[in-house]
Formats: sequence, structure tokens, C-alpha cells
Amino acid sequence: HVYSVASIAKALHVKRLVTGNFDKDDPEVFRLWGFGFDTLRFLSSSQKLGDVAGRKALIDEVFDGARRLVEFDYPYGNLIYRDDNCIFFLCAVQSDFNWLETIVRIAAAKLSKAELAPRFERSEARADLIGLPDLIEQVRKAASAPTQPQDETSIRAAFHREWRQNGKPI
Repeated sequence: HVYSVASIAKALHVKRLVTGNFDKDDPEVFRLWGFGFDTLRFLSSSQKLGDVAGRKALIDEVFDGARRLVEFDYPYGNLIYRDDNCIFFLCAVQSDFNWLETIVRIAAAKLSKAELAPRFERSEARADLIGLPDLIEQVRKAASAPTQPQDETSIRAAFHREWRQNGKPI
């Protein structure tokens, strides 16, 4: 309970610092933001036990890097949920989510050699945590869907770009 209150207080303080004022009756206090991967698909392409451990460590590294970014480097909010497939934060309304998503997408692509493509979700501005289970379910469904050609960090996207430009695969 204390951690939840501290997370909400952090979002309120960030909002106050950014906007210069605070209205206690404002319904737009924070947003829920998170992302996830299809971890089982990523791990299942491993050939050996060491490969599984390495791939799991890679996913943990992406999640830990996102946590460091959101909680410490650019203190937008706090971690409120994490499992093997996804991670969610309670962030100030004014957080730059597009920038965060770009940083996480680039880091995941570099670390995994473009095998991991995170799926992002964010809530509308709110003053309660209702809706977190729905966001988690949306990320899980999106992450388990096949990679779309529009996803610029995927190998499939590179294949489609090359095919359209030159009429042949990479």
C-alpha cells in the first residue's frame, strides 16, 4: 500500500513541477504505461539451455533498463506491475511517452538483434488504478500476434522493405 501511495505522490509531484500548479480535484493525475513481448515465442527459438538463460537475461535487461529510465534517469513514475511478459508503470500525465517508446524500441532491437519488438499500451489520464488488468491483457494479446510489416524494428519489416524496393529478399 505504501508503495502505491508513493507512486501516485511521485506522479503528482512531477505534474506539479512540469505544470507549475496543482489542482487537487483534477481527474487527470497519472497514466498507466507499459510494454511487453511474446516471451514464450522468443525463448522457444533457443536450441540449448544456455540459450534460454541468455534470452531470458536479455528480456530482463530490457525491462530493467526501462525501469531505470522511467524511475531514475527521467523520473516520470514508478513500476507497478512486472511479470515475464510485460512491465507497467504509473507515470505523470505530462510524460513523453513517444520518446520513451522510441528509446525502449531501439534498445530492444539492439540487444536482441531485431528479434524483440515490444508492444506498447497506455491508458487515458486518470486518478485511479482501475483498468490495469485490461491494459495487461491488451499487451499480452498484441505481443502474441504475429509481427506486422509496419513494425520497423522487426526482421519481417526489413524483408518487406527490401522486397518492395528491389523485388527480392535480403
